[in-house]
Amino acid sequence: MLGSTSFPGSIPSLRETIRRRELVAKTLGHILSYQSRSSKDFGAKHRRCVDEPELDLEDRMKPTEEGESLIEDIASDGEVIHLEKPLPPKVSVGEHDAVCLYARRVRLPKWDREAVRFGFQIREIGPANEIVLNAYANLGSPRSKLRLSLASKLGRWWRTLADFDPTNIRRDRIALAKFKSYLFRVIVRDVEVDNRQQSIPVAGRAQVVAEIVAVISRKG
Repeated sequence: MLGSTSFPGSIPSLRETIRRRELVAKTLGHILSYQSRSSKDFGAKHRRCVDEPELDLEDRMKPTEEGESLIEDIASDGEVIHLEKPLPPKVSVGEHDAVCLYARRVRLPKWDREAVRFGFQIREIGPANEIVLNAYANLGSPRSKLRLSLASKLGRWWRTLADFDPTNIRRDRIALAKFKSYLFRVIVRDVEVDNRQQSIPVAGRAQVVAEIVAVISRKG
């Protein structure tokens, strides 16, 4: 096949490899040009060939717009798109030990909501060790004057802390920094739907910390 010919004992240089790929792309363009033009008005083309001088071979085989587009696509196959951060390895769904690295209040304008975004780092012996997963606790509308419900996720999590360490945790207000002082037992789950509530294929699902099950200990 064109572009794959090699001679015994020789290794094509980078320049030769590029030249061969360009030749393949140009040949594909010529083929598309020929096929596109042959499907047009054959009678007019035949009269032109009889009445006019024969065109130069290079002019007759000039790639069509479709052929030029294909050549550009082949030439751009080396493009790189960077992710906002590296993809974390998969963690088994279920319970894991984890510490809280941060807890920040964030705005979610698309849903007219505020939330607390947590960063939990898995701490255990095994491949999941030190993987960081997010968790979200909804705070409701930023315009709401109501205080946080005890039945909310953040309310439940704070109760878990207060019951474990009543000496250091107040029961009337939440200090987000306190979450960084403890080792937790958490539940990891897959994100099954996207923002439009459409199902996400299993292989493409991200993961989050869904719940704090218990407080294991206070960090040193």
